[in-house]
Amino acid sequence: MIRVVTVDDSSLSRMILKKVLEADGDIEIVGTASNGFEAVPRIQEHKPDVVTMDIDMPGPNGLETIERIMHTCPVPILVVTGERLGPETDLGFRAVQLGALDFMSKPSIADEGSMVRLRAQVRALAGTPVFLHTEDRESPSKAERVPSLPDAPPFSIVAIASGTGGPKSVATILSSLPPNFGAPIVIVQQVPDRFSNAFAKYLQSLTPLKVTTVDAMPHDCVPGEVLLPGSDAHVYFPRRGVVVGIHGDPYAGQRPSSTVLLRSIAETYGADSVGILLSGTGDDGIEGLAAMRSTGALTLAESPSSAAIGDAPAAAVKCGAASRALPAQMIANCLVSAMAAMNSKTTAPPSHDASIASVIDPIPTMAAPRGRGGL
Repeated sequence: MIRVVTVDDSSLSRMILKKVLEADGDIEIVGTASNGFEAVPRIQEHKPDVVTMDIDMPGPNGLETIERIMHTCPVPILVVTGERLGPETDLGFRAVQLGALDFMSKPSIADEGSMVRLRAQVRALAGTPVFLHTEDRESPSKAERVPSLPDAPPFSIVAIASGTGGPKSVATILSSLPPNFGAPIVIVQQVPDRFSNAFAKYLQSLTPLKVTTVDAMPHDCVPGEVLLPGSDAHVYFPRRGVVVGIHGDPYAGQRPSSTVLLRSIAETYGADSVGILLSGTGDDGIEGLAAMRSTGALTLAESPSSAAIGDAPAAAVKCGAASRALPAQMIANCLVSAMAAMNSKTTAPPSHDASIASVIDPIPTMAAPRGRGGL
């Protein structure tokens, strides 16, 4: 039985959440809180597997309450809210930055799909390891801070695949890169389609790099640009330096698909690229990361022990799709260090792996999983 505490100032919303979550018999509401002040003692009393959190509440709002919980009694938090969580607000991503694992709109009794999705997400997050947030954990040490860089890029492109719990890691990486970072960065982050604009807005608030949404028109990508998928579209590179959004069929149930992106990068850039897989629960992106590694590209996974949800990174490491596993901050530092080291060379550049070999011991090369055929 999955134990849940709901935090919501609306008695009607608490009643609806109870009805929706307990419908299948494997989830139980063990406690409720009507405001942020009540949330921490309820969690300490009931020790739930998951907390659902509203954002708009009197007193401490949901964001302040999430921060308080993660500093006192950390637990998997799913933001379930409605009033202000629209496509133009970044509140959901700010909640993830503070420690929530994911967010979604409140379910509608008239929409069976929304109720099924809520129960599925609660099940997915239950039991996810979370960590006490402290100042030492949240702030990088001086040794981890990223130096400024020369302009010339040592590799042509960086591709990032991110799932549930990943926005915080994406934010860590982008906010650590300098404004003259010399390669484009393309990101597939699994978020509900209606929040894609909010995600772009959120990232732009964190980085001096230009954040661009890819649509159906071919786009010439440039160094220092962050590329995101447009509305309900895959990101695809028909050739080097040109990216386009395509509204093809979902791949393995996902659109946009991280695997579609990473396989496209493998085919067009080969070894002249870096692939990164961050927090997530499923296998989206693992096949594509393996395709990149088979070309000689550097492939990294977020360290499962430091990721919000380590399932996908752990699977990528286990099957050999990722050559190394690093915390998100160290991934950013390695990108910067590799670029700086390769810019300093006047002869043929060293391999990507060699440029960061001193940072962490490599994971032995393993047979990568076979692809599923065409996109």
